[in-house]
Amino acid sequence: MKKWIAILVTLAVLIAGFGAFSLAENVLRGDVNKDGAVGADDARLALRRSVDLETYEPGSDEFVAADYDCDGSVSAMDARYILRASVGIVDNIPGVEPTTEEPTSEEPTSEEPTSGEPSSEEPSSEEPSSEEPTTGEPTSEEPVTEDPTAGIPRPTKNNQYDILRSGVYHVKATTTDISGSAPIELAQTDKTTYMHTAAEGMDLAILMKNNLLGGQTIYLMSIKDKAYITLSKSVLDMIGLSEDMFDTEEFSFTSLKPLSDATEVTKGTFNDTECLAYKIMGENGDYTVVYMYGDRLLGFENYDARGRLDNTTSFELISSDVPSDKKDVPKGYRLMGLIGFMNLFADMA
Repeated sequence: MKKWIAILVTLAVLIAGFGAFSLAENVLRGDVNKDGAVGADDARLALRRSVDLETYEPGSDEFVAADYDCDGSVSAMDARYILRASVGIVDNIPGVEPTTEEPTSEEPTSEEPTSGEPSSEEPSSEEPSSEEPTTGEPTSEEPVTEDPTAGIPRPTKNNQYDILRSGVYHVKATTTDISGSAPIELAQTDKTTYMHTAAEGMDLAILMKNNLLGGQTIYLMSIKDKAYITLSKSVLDMIGLSEDMFDTEEFSFTSLKPLSDATEVTKGTFNDTECLAYKIMGENGDYTVVYMYGDRLLGFENYDARGRLDNTTSFELISSDVPSDKKDVPKGYRLMGLIGFMNLFADMA
């Protein structure tokens, strides 16, 4: 789920800044391709690394350069910062400075003189062993604990989470991360994938359709202007992207693990609604908390391997019925050339 958000948001930034790129000062941070300057290609490489299409190892020069916000990972936000830096927009992002407080916290000078005396107290701390038998009786009372999730309706077989996992759905939601919130709309069938967001102030949608040759045709649409272009390989090359970034398998919810795989089910609250919280582990220590109220999927919270909240998705609509205008370019939309389409966003560059 995070990957398609990253690609669409960064594509929006690339569209807005296309044609206005200029090389910034020679800086290490952001210079992923190590050519001595920060440019759009560096943003492209950072985006590819964020979705695992590049294999820069943590600690390598490329990884350090791509990790623009110095949080130890490479994400779509890093690509965004690099792209903004390439056009002279400098974001005030404090780097991770080495902490100097650790050595001071290791000065247990007061422990050394007292460490001799407490040794005599250690056996005395073990004397309360006589209390253990007295705790034997209350143990019979401990099992009388109520289920904190009691009273909260549980999902049935036909719940909204399983609709997503089926691979045929229409979704309206809001995603929130460090950069802010953005509305999104998603729709998928066995032959089409549709994504729409107003990220970066642009009303953009991508439609991917399987074609008769076994590949796919990619359309980029401006909803406000009712215009679209076909993202051919040559066009993708011009804006620094590639076809392999639009693998529909990466945009599908079918890879979501079932709720039965949750390692924890607890009582939670999402958008002021008391609900069930399902903690589902990822492959690399990351995890997702799924919030359910009966058959209704309220939202997701995605956490990284360190337990830090990465992004939140709140669902307003989940349906198994996909509208026709999410399966094809809507009627009345005009086909444009690349330059004309880019000019629609000239005031946002």
